[in-house]
Amino acid sequence: MNAADLQKLLDEATPGELQLNRVSHLSVETEAGRGVASCGGYYDNTSDGRYAEENSANARLFVLTKRLARRVIAAEKLAEALRVACQHGRIDDSESRMNMCGAALAEWDATQ
Repeated sequence: MNAADLQKLLDEATPGELQLNRVSHLSVETEAGRGVASCGGYYDNTSDGRYAEENSANARLFVLTKRLARRVIAAEKLAEALRVACQHGRIDDSESRMNMCGAALAEWDATQ
């Protein structure tokens, strides 16, 4: 999987940010409240509670996936910009290469 694959998934996925359901910490929804995913089954979450914490962590991780994907994409762009800027063991000071690095760093910072 590369940055293009991740971007394609982001483009195809439900738009906007995701969040935990306001009532159930096991469900994921859009900011508008549309259900997107539910972690664990009814029995998992109502039996002895053994899986409830695990399913809750799964839901929290699901909420972070878009942000993490954007960070991976930005990190790959930053790495490529640095690869281009650094040649022969030194920083190349050409303006276009420095601009490329600056843009990649700005994108990385925006994913924080």
